[in-house]
Amino acid sequence: MTINPTPPQSLNAFAREILDLLAGHPDADALIMASKMTALVEHGAPRDLRDIHELCRRGLISVETCWRLYGLKQPDQDAAVAADKVLFTIERLELQRPLTMIHDASAREEAGPLRQWYRQVFCPAARR
Repeated sequence: MTINPTPPQSLNAFAREILDLLAGHPDADALIMASKMTALVEHGAPRDLRDIHELCRRGLISVETCWRLYGLKQPDQDAAVAADKVLFTIERLELQRPLTMIHDASAREEAGPLRQWYRQVFCPAARR
């Protein structure tokens, strides 16, 4: 797995320095993905949902590897509980922004399959 992040211009100097340090680290990709998974589970930001889905869709990382990296970064967290949190995020989005309320056709066409993918593929360990 190789991910070469290009930091946006809006990042502050500290964040740029961290990315530069990680870029030279042999496990930088794994560290970045583990952090992205933690952000997804703990905060559930739509950008994290899209990012992880896109990386998996492109074959840059597998679902299994995402959860393995999360487990390495968060060893005291149960994967089923983490998957429940991700599904809760999906449910919250569905309540706050049902597909019928998404007026932009391309955004609506993206949201439906993305939500289903998380339910059917990404969170099979969920207890819901």
